[in-house]
Amino acid sequence: MKRMQGLLPFLTAGLFFSVFSLLYIFTFPAQSGGLLGKVFSRPEINSYELAEHVKYLASDGLGGRLAGTPGAALAEDYVASAFAREGLKFMPGENSYFLEFDLYRTGFDSRLTSLGIFIAGRTLPLKVNGNTAPLPLSGEGPRKESEMVFAGYGITAPEAGWDDYRGTDMGGKTVILLRGEPDLPGTVFEEAGYTKHAQFGAKIENAKNHGATAVIVILYDAPGFPNPDELLASFAGYSISPFGESGEENPGLKYSLPCFVVSEQIGNMYFENIGENIDLVRKGLDAGRQAGSFDVPGAIASLGVGRAREPERIACRNVVGFLPGTDPESANEWILVTAHHDHIGTKPSPWSNEVFRGRSAGGAEYSGETADIIYNGADDNASGVAGVLELAGAFAEDPSRRKRSMLFVTFSAEEEGLLGSEAFVRSRLARIPAIKLVCNLDMIGRNPDRGLSALARDVTATRTELLRRTGIENNIQVLQETAGKDYYSDDFNFSRNNIPTIFFFSGLHADYHGLDDEWDRIDYGVMEKRVRFVQALLLEILQEP
Repeated sequence: MKRMQGLLPFLTAGLFFSVFSLLYIFTFPAQSGGLLGKVFSRPEINSYELAEHVKYLASDGLGGRLAGTPGAALAEDYVASAFAREGLKFMPGENSYFLEFDLYRTGFDSRLTSLGIFIAGRTLPLKVNGNTAPLPLSGEGPRKESEMVFAGYGITAPEAGWDDYRGTDMGGKTVILLRGEPDLPGTVFEEAGYTKHAQFGAKIENAKNHGATAVIVILYDAPGFPNPDELLASFAGYSISPFGESGEENPGLKYSLPCFVVSEQIGNMYFENIGENIDLVRKGLDAGRQAGSFDVPGAIASLGVGRAREPERIACRNVVGFLPGTDPESANEWILVTAHHDHIGTKPSPWSNEVFRGRSAGGAEYSGETADIIYNGADDNASGVAGVLELAGAFAEDPSRRKRSMLFVTFSAEEEGLLGSEAFVRSRLARIPAIKLVCNLDMIGRNPDRGLSALARDVTATRTELLRRTGIENNIQVLQETAGKDYYSDDFNFSRNNIPTIFFFSGLHADYHGLDDEWDRIDYGVMEKRVRFVQALLLEILQEP
């Protein structure tokens, strides 16, 4: 007791000094000479650093990180600075962390793009970019007429015993569908978020597989989906070159069928004209009373889609950092860890007719009380970028754990159709000696009660077993799925080049592509567990014989 009393003054003084030092760091970060970064920059992955990354990337100052805007450039600078701080090198053969590429925005040609719906001699009052618009994913096709068929939600889901096309011949017809998916108890549709079947791309592919020649989707407000007004105002598509190698326009990620969306009002009018009620039809479907597809006598669709041929050039950047392997025999095998850093920008500004493209990013403040117009994209995909940065720091800390080389990449223009990763694959893939695996992180911060999806393409049974075992060891529920064409993220551009990929994803939610996808809605404790699981998996693969 006396000995402790003798030490007490020294302990008190030490505690006072520690508290004073921390207060100084927080109060005068610039004068602290980077000490704050040293205090919190640890080799292990932790929820605090994940939160700090997401908080910055999803802040209003980045304006929604739309590809090619100042806000996206700030995100790219942030990633490059993190790579430099952790000691990552430039990709071999490069002189910067930035890999530049051009994005081309191509609108639809109003002379070639139109939709008409006629029911028993009556014409619905359709106006392009008013109550109807072609989807950016739409394929092209000359104007032609065809009979119409209603096909519910346009879903074929054997795992739920659901088929909206049951017993119907769609050959040569235009199919009209409802947005989203049924809310059917006791099936996969009842789970939180949406399944792959709710995606526009899945609906278009399913319609094509059943013989349809065009698709029309009826919009209505649905949690987790883009606002209908945003889609109805869309009249642009994107590609990574104005013309492909063959001299034809490079389509990027789009589908072969022409596809339009129409407003809920037009949907109501359509059903009223065929003697039905859209709300009752939806309620019946959601209750499991499937009528299947049914022809609509006297209903004709006349539509065509054509793209403008004078694209707008948008300068974009991917960001890449490299960690060389330490085993001479294995260093030429690379593991890529990827995520996209772009998002969808903002809603049309309330004080302008223009779509805000990050013009105030970088410090300008809004004045007065205005509605939130910024799609901050915390989960989609600041969460994935934060995971990449934490993994880069962890693996940079101890080179002895890296027999193989690692390339950390954040892509731009994912939201425009996976175009940043496509540009990387086209321009850089041939320079990489061999790729052992691409590990892609896209939306890993939400749905804490849900498992982590591991969507694998071209992986071996050994790798599948490793996923299962590593999940058990790290107390992570791994939802292993063989990713089909309905799942799209940047890993897709690698898998279609026969490269093994795993896409980690924690599921859709009501804030997906919405204004409420904010940094404070992420569960950082769960996110830390997920990133640590990915780290453990990669450690195993890095050390494999």
